[in-house]
Amino acid sequence: MAIADTITRLLLDHGEAVTYRANKPGIATDLTKPWKPSSSLSPNTDIIAVFLDFHAKAIDGTVIQQGDQKALVAGDVLADDPVLNDEILRGGEVWRVLNIMATRDKGVNLLYELHVRR
Repeated sequence: MAIADTITRLLLDHGEAVTYRANKPGIATDLTKPWKPSSSLSPNTDIIAVFLDFHAKAIDGTVIQQGDQKALVAGDVLADDPVLNDEILRGGEVWRVLNIMATRDKGVNLLYELHVRR
């Protein structure tokens, strides 16, 4: 698909290497304490992401705060769709996913725009 190839090329040209951590609850290892699951079963995934600042007018201090960023990620690099509270490890900092917008073409995820915060 030509669009997906273009997105991948642009991300590679302008992005940076980061690690994506899907925070999925694990399976309870102690059946007498099902509310206490084990750690995440999902391995970290090395990806390329482009980080962009929000426009100053979009920063309202509540939903979008000073320092929040958008992380652009190719739609085909993650094993599962991103979910809220997933994390991106970037330069020793942990960025938490607060909102997700997907760009799709014919049902195929081409690009994720993730609202992230340190």
